[in-house]
Amino acid sequence: MAATIKQIAQLAGVSIGTVDRVLHDRPGVHPDKRERIQSIARELGYTPNPAARALVARKKNYVLAVILFEQHKSYARDIRTGIERARQELSGFGVQVRLHVMDSFDPKEQADIIRKLLQEGISGLMVRPIDDSRVRDALNEMTGAGIPVVTYNSDIDGTDRLCFVGQDLYKAGQVAAELLCKSMGRQGQVAVLTGSFNVKAHNLRIQGFLDVVSAWYPQVEVLPVLETLEDCPRTYGILQKLLAGNPDIKGIYATAGCLEEIGAALLDSGRSGDIRFVGFDLFPEVLELLDAGILDFAIGQELPLQGYEPLRILFEALQHKRPPAAGCRYTALEIRTRFNAV
Repeated sequence: MAATIKQIAQLAGVSIGTVDRVLHDRPGVHPDKRERIQSIARELGYTPNPAARALVARKKNYVLAVILFEQHKSYARDIRTGIERARQELSGFGVQVRLHVMDSFDPKEQADIIRKLLQEGISGLMVRPIDDSRVRDALNEMTGAGIPVVTYNSDIDGTDRLCFVGQDLYKAGQVAAELLCKSMGRQGQVAVLTGSFNVKAHNLRIQGFLDVVSAWYPQVEVLPVLETLEDCPRTYGILQKLLAGNPDIKGIYATAGCLEEIGAALLDSGRSGDIRFVGFDLFPEVLELLDAGILDFAIGQELPLQGYEPLRILFEALQHKRPPAAGCRYTALEIRTRFNAV
């Protein structure tokens, strides 16, 4: 038998109205209580019964477009998990979800995709934007035409996007700095590897990191930031060269992907034992690095939720004219070490 709102309410010890607000992403529920209700709903395998609203919604034929980066397969897999969950929940309301894949940080390509989607008459857009004026202009054309835009994983300034769903990226950089600098004994050189200088998420993680080092760890020297473009062979080569020329490096901070290649470079250089290493995401291969003691700290960001929430927000805005309660929906900062890697 399918789970019901009443069952969820009983297990959570709350009213049916509170459960309804959470399941439909309405404000007025404490974050802890909201998370408990969502967790119970997931455990029960709850999916909304579309019968009552499908009579109206099925005629809307909403088309929600998603622009997804697939350069890093594990990242794309986790985002797709959330997208698929939202697709299943919304399919009964006449909603189609269309994926458009990118595999590079090319702002012109992304701007062209956005304008093409605008011409196709989509109902809403979920996008991880490249921080570039061409993308900004294309997004403003989209919102100027009355089409809602929700950004995820990374944001962009100067647009009328409806909401951002993702990590508090500046705070994530601050947390990374605290973990790395303390584990280094508060002194030594740090190498910083970032994905792209055109991705706001990466830049905010850098800024948060640098601000903490500057304010609290004067004996830590941060070397010039190196851009990897999340090209894993390139990342390996950059770090190998850097380690060979800098024997005083005591820490590595990676704002983006390719942690396996960073770990391989540390092992191949014979430096994994004396260099502390902090990175992001909780992919299986990252957890293996933690368990092996090559990576010291990994910071998770709930990627499946970043794939799910933007589509729900777009649907609520379109179907119920209900904007999100805030302009940012921050996902959790989860810290893992070798002791809780599994």
